[in-house]
Amino acid sequence: MFLFNACLMGYEEAEWMDIILDRMDCILCNVAQLQRLQALGPSGPDGEMM
Repeated sequence: MFLFNACLMGYEEAEWMDIILDRMDCILCNVAQLQRLQALGPSGPDGEMM
């Protein structure tokens, strides 16, 4: 689906698209760890706003 949408937007030849697709599993596994993401919140690890 990601590649299909990218083709519709004209990104089918973009080099970064292949990189994203190769790493999609790792990206989704990290996003699935909600507690890890919520711990950071809207600020960075040092407490300053990003």
